[in-house]
Amino acid sequence: MANSGAGVSFIQWPPASLRVAFLFTETAVPERGLQLNEIKFYDERQEIIPILEASNPGGFSLPGEGPVEVLDGLRVGSGSKWLDLNKATSDVSVLELTLESATPIRSYSLWTGKHAFGRNPRSWVLLTRPENITIDLRQDQLLPAIPFAQRTFFLSSPPLPPASPLPPAPPAPPHPPSQPPSFPPSPTPPPPSPPPPSPPTCPPLSPPSLPPPPAPPRPPLPS
Repeated sequence: MANSGAGVSFIQWPPASLRVAFLFTETAVPERGLQLNEIKFYDERQEIIPILEASNPGGFSLPGEGPVEVLDGLRVGSGSKWLDLNKATSDVSVLELTLESATPIRSYSLWTGKHAFGRNPRSWVLLTRPENITIDLRQDQLLPAIPFAQRTFFLSSPPLPPASPLPPAPPAPPHPPSQPPSFPPSPTPPPPSPPPPSPPTCPPLSPPSLPPPPAPPRPPLPS
């Protein structure tokens, strides 16, 4: 921790630590073990930070292929390598390294082995010990599949955490039917009822015929 002089504290980046650790989580080909030929750390002037000790807690190596092989300086034309066979069945291979001094790491280099490049590391985290502050985070790295190839990684800012998986997409709405649903035909309405019968037509009534009035009597004729 450092102080700015204005009452505000900040964390030195990258942090300085005497011990660091690689947590290798993936290899180029799964279940083949993990190997490296050499590891080097560099300070801000790109000068080598000496590494004094190396250990592989929980790992298993054949004689002559232990973790100290990454410190021997034999990087080209040699079969020297560190091989952790337990990575074939473990989720992580841990390589802990003790530095000569607590110097901030600005970059580091990894060297591939002589063969079996499926054992090259692919994803890893670099941490301080014992604080477990993440210095570097790498995913899906492809180290060269050639003997004793060097790959250098630079640290410029605190690493971002791995991206969180996206939430599942909402279910798609049901597709409308390609044709409108068919309904049974409507029943045919009954025929209209016949109109009611017309009332009978009566002939017009004529006034009754009256007999003609009787003729007046004739006067008698003179005698």
